[in-house]
Amino acid sequence: MPDTVLFVLATNLTNCAASVRRLCCAGFDSQARHLVRLFSELADTMIAIADDYEHFRNYVAAPQQDLEHHWHWRNHLNPTITRKRVFAAMEKMPGYDETLKEWTGRFDENYRWLSAFSHARWIGQAVSAYSRQPSGLMRPSLFGVHSTDSSVTLAKLGTHMFLTVSMLRSLLFNRHGWDKFPAGSRQAEWILVERQ
Repeated sequence: MPDTVLFVLATNLTNCAASVRRLCCAGFDSQARHLVRLFSELADTMIAIADDYEHFRNYVAAPQQDLEHHWHWRNHLNPTITRKRVFAAMEKMPGYDETLKEWTGRFDENYRWLSAFSHARWIGQAVSAYSRQPSGLMRPSLFGVHSTDSSVTLAKLGTHMFLTVSMLRSLLFNRHGWDKFPAGSRQAEWILVERQ
C-alpha cells in the first residue's frame, strides 16, 4: 500500500506541475497559483507519509463520511500539521544546518504567498484580476492574458519541486533502504512498484 500511495501522489504532483506550466503559458497565472498551492500541499503530504507511519496511516485510513472526514483532516492532516511533520523530517536529515533552516522558511513563505491568492482575501483576488505587462502596466486578465508575474509563479513551483525531490530522495535512501542498491541499478528504480 505505501508504494501505491507514493505512486498516486507522485502522479498527481507531476500532472499538477505540467498543468501549472500550461496555465501560465495560456495567461491564466492566477489559476496556476491555485494549482501550485495544491502541489505544495500534496508534496508536503508525500514527504510526511514517507517520514512518519502515523501520518501515512491517518492519510489512508481517513473516514469517508464528510463530517467525520473533515474532523479527521482537521486533527491529523491539515496543512499546518503536515508542514510540522515535514519540518521534523527535515531536521532529521543528514547534514541539517543553517542552509536547510533557510529552506524551511522557503516552504512557509511559499505557502503564505500562495494562500493569499487561494482564499477570499480582497488583495489576493484584486491582484489576480489583473496581469502585469512587461511595461509595468496592469491589464485586466479576462480570458487569460500573459503576465510577467508568471515567472514568479513558476519559480515558486520550481522551489517547492526542488525541496520536495531533495527531501524525498533523502528519506527513501536514508530511511527506507534505497541506499543498499548500487547507483544506476534498475532495482532501485522499481523497488516501489515491485514491493507489495
